[in-house]
Parts: sequence; C-alpha cells; structure tokens
Amino acid sequence: MNLKDRLQSTCKLAHIELQKSQTRQKKYYYDRKTKVRTFESGDKVLVLLPTESNKFLLQWQGPFEVLERVRGDNYKIQLVGRTKMYHANMLKKYWIREHEELSAMVIEPEERQEDEMNLFTSLQTETYRDVMINPAVTEEQRDVVMKLLEELHDVFTDVPGLTNLGEHLITLTTEKPIYSKPYSLSHAMQKEVEKELDSMLKLRVIEPLY
Repeated sequence: MNLKDRLQSTCKLAHIELQKSQTRQKKYYYDRKTKVRTFESGDKVLVLLPTESNKFLLQWQGPFEVLERVRGDNYKIQLVGRTKMYHANMLKKYWIREHEELSAMVIEPEERQEDEMNLFTSLQTETYRDVMINPAVTEEQRDVVMKLLEELHDVFTDVPGLTNLGEHLITLTTEKPIYSKPYSLSHAMQKEVEKELDSMLKLRVIEPLY
C-alpha cells in the first residue's frame, strides 16, 4: 500500500470515528437535555425575534397564532399582516391567566444547558480589585497581595485578551481558497457590524488586511 492509499484509508477511518463520536454526543448529552415542543393550530405563542433597535439582540415577542404545523417541527405563524414559518425552538407557548387582564401571561421557563456559554461582551465588569483575599491574612500580607494584583492588573479581567504563548496548527483539506458571495446589510445592521469590528480590532482579535 503506497502513501496515498494509506492517507486515504486513514482519513476514511478518522471520518467514521468522528461520526460515531458525534452520534454518542448527540445521544448522551444533547438529546438527554432536549425538551420537545409541540403546538396545535390556534395556539398562542411567543416568537424569538430581533428587536427594532438591535438586529443582533433577540427577545420574545407576541403573542401570535399558530396556523398549522407544516412539516417536522416547523410551524406557520400568523404575524402582524403576514405569515411566516418558524422552528419549534423559536417558539414558546403563551398562556392567558383566567380572570385577569390580557396583559398577564405565563412563559415557560428557559432551561439553561450545562454547556451553554455566556454571550461575549467587550465591556470590563471585573478588575483586580474584585479579587477576594482571605480575611485571615495580616494587613502586611494583604498589602503584598494587592501590590502583586495591581502589577498584574491586565490578567485579572473578564475581557478576553491576546497571547502568543501558544500556537495552533489547522490542517486544511485543500489549499484552494474558499470564497463566499457578499450580501447586503440593512443600514441598522451595518452600524452593529461596524461596532463589533471596532471592538474586535481594539481587542486585537482581528487586524486590518492592509
């Protein structure tokens, strides 16, 4: 068996093992925590939609009426002046409490996944001054610790930074560049994209091409 055949055989075996691993992850972690949502025609639901002020910020809006279940977990929803299809994960049952005003509602609690990550923010909310020091230490020891924390203040922050202490090699399947067709953005979304890019430039996560 020549080198080319060995590489192809190895890649095929790695692909099979990856599929097995993904199946195990889905079965034992994702499916175990997933809650099935089903709705009937005429049900009132809340829909997870972008806000008017920030297209990247989603919030539950409604209530809207479920017209029908189209296929799988997709439902046709009657919005204001139009209908649109949404996946069940984008919907929540809306309940009206009896003997109360229509503004009162009950929303199903959102179950937080164990592996769910917090959304990124470039605003610093913690500094070295927020580090908890053991109250049992002496005043002299406390001063030494505070001095050390102050010297390393750039480490004690909840804003991601940049390091050159480690390297990561990504092996590509082809050397041919991958191009993506550009698409237009609304004026409101352009401002949000520019804000995100400015934030990433300041954090040195990205750098200018020229």
